[in-house]
Amino acid sequence: MASIELQGLTKRFGPLTAVDDLNLMFRPGTVTGFLGVNGAGKTTTLRMLLGLVTPTAGAATFDGRRYAELDEPARHVGAVLEASSFHPGRRAVDHLRVLATAGGLPAEQAGQALERVGLAAAARRRVGGFSLGMRQRLALAAALLGEPAVLVLDEPANGLDPEGVQWLRTFLRAEAEEGRTVIVSSHLLAEVSQTVDHVVIIDKGRLVADAPLGELTAEATETVVVTSPEAATLLTVLGGIGVDAQLTGQDEVTASTTPDVVGKAIALNGIVVHGMQARRSNLEDVFFNLTSTERSRS
Repeated sequence: MASIELQGLTKRFGPLTAVDDLNLMFRPGTVTGFLGVNGAGKTTTLRMLLGLVTPTAGAATFDGRRYAELDEPARHVGAVLEASSFHPGRRAVDHLRVLATAGGLPAEQAGQALERVGLAAAARRRVGGFSLGMRQRLALAAALLGEPAVLVLDEPANGLDPEGVQWLRTFLRAEAEEGRTVIVSSHLLAEVSQTVDHVVIIDKGRLVADAPLGELTAEATETVVVTSPEAATLLTVLGGIGVDAQLTGQDEVTASTTPDVVGKAIALNGIVVHGMQARRSNLEDVFFNLTSTERSRS
């Protein structure tokens, strides 16, 4: 199985630096979420990885070899950067057979790939009649034709229904458990948090996080939001016992503590409460905190 290494990877388009000296590694047996806001440099990075864009400096390699240096690259790397490059009049199985032939692969692998993504029953249907979710599955089938050691997927859950999203989550985990290197670029942070076990975050082309998901969210903070006509009184009471709290609305207090602490303070002081809700920060909170911090430094 293959590891992927980015060494000083940089791409400039005139005065614009899209990717700025990226140094990181994607490891086998891992589903890595590759995250960033729009314009962060994710797509440019993936395109350099796949030899579609030439780096200004640095290199992206698969076990020490650039994509262009791989023998039969379809057997090493499967990629989905978009799910729209299909001839609408072509049948699904024929689309894959064309790709298999172009990649030096046996034509019969088309049927096997369709079976793996749950499209065997639609093999003879024309792609023009496919839903967006079916097109996503077909694009994934194309990436699987060579049974590659690496999967690079950009927004793979786009267009999938809830059942399809669940299927994709299970599928990607199974691929990683077989030792493959799986990279998933997505803006669906809630879904990413249920799928990946490692997270890479970039912003303005620079690396801002590279860590296991559990490590990034281990220090997640817990807050309690209380709705009360005596919000000002509650704020004073919480401040008196050392709780970091603030008014976040006319009748709302948000406190960085646990429900037990807030509940006890409310009971001891006879404060009227209309509602109380506990919230715990998640990957989305971590993501926005890291990217906003990076932007404030720029």
